[in-house]
Amino acid sequence: MGCGASSPADAAATPVKPAAAPAAAAKPAADVYVPISQQAAVVALPEIKSASSASGGLGALPDIKKASAKTQSALDAEMDAVLNAGSVVALKDEQHKEAKEIFKRYDVNGSGKLESGELHSVLQKLGLDIPEASFQAYATVLMEQYDKDKSGTLEFREFEKFYAKCLASEEVRAKYAKKLAKEAGGAALDAAAKAAFAKFDVDGSGSIDVAELRNLLHDMLRLELTDEQWAFFAEDTLKRGDKNGDGRFDLEEFLNLYKKTLADDAVRGKFEEKIMLRYQNGEWTVS
Repeated sequence: MGCGASSPADAAATPVKPAAAPAAAAKPAADVYVPISQQAAVVALPEIKSASSASGGLGALPDIKKASAKTQSALDAEMDAVLNAGSVVALKDEQHKEAKEIFKRYDVNGSGKLESGELHSVLQKLGLDIPEASFQAYATVLMEQYDKDKSGTLEFREFEKFYAKCLASEEVRAKYAKKLAKEAGGAALDAAAKAAFAKFDVDGSGSIDVAELRNLLHDMLRLELTDEQWAFFAEDTLKRGDKNGDGRFDLEEFLNLYKKTLADDAVRGKFEEKIMLRYQNGEWTVS
């Protein structure tokens, strides 16, 4: 045999070692800092439609699924404890450095402040996927919490506090995204209701009378009713929601009506079904 060749017997006698299994990737220690740019993004935030984008300039809002009262209460308590802490959460040196680098990178005009468009870019980069058309609704809520000097921008000190409490880790970002969606959805809902109130308060009295309410309901609902039915429907709706008995809807009473019956397509659909059940064979049936 040639040099170095093995006989068949030698080959049979030599045991073959199984290939070693690939080593499992080592998990980072709990105290190992992971740059935020390497952390997973949180889920996309829902779109918040402005009042002007709805049918007739009003009404359509995001279909944000509400958690149970118990779950939402627990979430609020947990996030309030974080957001309302008396002192700024201390950042590790690495985190402080990254916050500063992020701020400098997105302060495109070098003003030392993050303006609305720049802030949107930061949030997108850090995994909060906010639709462009909805950003203003979210930005309004964010600025109310962290723009302490009411300048309409975030200076580095304000941004650093925001970063520490809301963006410094994947877990914190996920919790903040849920809270921000809830608050922005509520703010957009109030804004849409107030826009409807202002539009149909034709005489500027600061209240909605039965004639104005009839016009509002006719404009926002997809119901086939006669003039007499619309008139009766408006009178009945006012009677049910007029808590102080003055024969008109003030803004607070109207907000309550709007949220329960007109807030979005799904809510309006259920309300329309209820109304049609009351008009059986052209006759109103009081529930």
